[in-house]
Amino acid sequence: MRREQRALEQAVATIRLHHGPGAIRKASNQRRATTLPSGFPALDEALAGGFPLGKLGELLGYGTAGQFTVAASALAQAQQAGRMVACYVDTGATIDLEALARCGVRLDLLAILRPHSFLHALAMTDDLLRSGSFAAVAFDRLDDQHLLANPEALQALERALRAWVPLLSRSLATVLLITTTAWPEAPPQGLPLSAFASVRLAFRRQAWLVRGPRVVGFESRVTVLKNRQGPAGHSITIRFPVDAA
Repeated sequence: MRREQRALEQAVATIRLHHGPGAIRKASNQRRATTLPSGFPALDEALAGGFPLGKLGELLGYGTAGQFTVAASALAQAQQAGRMVACYVDTGATIDLEALARCGVRLDLLAILRPHSFLHALAMTDDLLRSGSFAAVAFDRLDDQHLLANPEALQALERALRAWVPLLSRSLATVLLITTTAWPEAPPQGLPLSAFASVRLAFRRQAWLVRGPRVVGFESRVTVLKNRQGPAGHSITIRFPVDAA
């Protein structure tokens, strides 16, 4: 390697160490990936490649509709792409490790945050993102009715999202937040993710899939409510196995 190239590599490494992977790039690397695949080709096509790196995404739905599976699959895709370390924020202490493994997540490369409250979850996630060590984070979950009835929690979420946006742009991490709402296609007004998220997806279960006497899966409609990197409004149908949620 020529002296000039070594100097460039050293400068790039130093800047990335102190300011994050997204702070500097070489011109020869301009064609690198800009999206995190979801693991579902039809959804990635609707999103013009997948979830954007360095951005927030929101998965809205109620009950068993596929939000968890898409978030878990995206974590697995981040690990497979060599970015390796992923994190799951388990706000309700309901994480299903077997389900994560079935979605392809490597549990040995997964950190799990176990906060004791919603505000604690925001604080822990903030510390996590400031470390710059994680490629993808799934935040499970937000409850629209709780937030709308709790001004303190709503304001804390807005402050957190405002702080996370520049952190993500430097680290190129992707954060997917799962939101419980009975109206995923028309979520209530006043929730801050409508402004901060680059991608918003609405999940609605359409039917259970049966084979003989057994339920083997379910079919959901996924609607792109917002997409800053491509057109919104598309709806696709995805079939999930019965052990997905």
